[in-house]
Amino acid sequence: MSVNSARLKPFVYLLRRRFDPGAARQAGDQIKYKGQSMRILMCGALCALGFGLAGCEMPEDQLEPVVASFNEASVGIQLNGNAMDFSSSEQRAAAIARADAKANEICSRGPNRRAEFASTRNLPTGQYSYVKERLYLCLR
Repeated sequence: MSVNSARLKPFVYLLRRRFDPGAARQAGDQIKYKGQSMRILMCGALCALGFGLAGCEMPEDQLEPVVASFNEASVGIQLNGNAMDFSSSEQRAAAIARADAKANEICSRGPNRRAEFASTRNLPTGQYSYVKERLYLCLR
């Protein structure tokens, strides 16, 4: 594997300036290396933006409904609030549909057979996280 000395020249220059402040600069060095560093910074920023946007989609298991409470008259279903905020509208609708199905399943175990959505509230679970609790009434 051969090393291209032209590619290493900017790094050698930067190291020399870092460890030897008395080293002399050449006339065109500052402009040439400033342009290269700006190009590298722009490329890095674009790559970071691309990776950041690609990672915005939430996995389905983060949006799984959890039964929080059940007393034969009502059932509380919790959804991850942060995951709901960062998911697409289709994923949010699917998570709410799964919560509705879970509430119907839980309500059918008691004397009342049908679940009807009543309200939503946000419950903090930490400084920057919360869950959305959906309350369903179990009706006949």
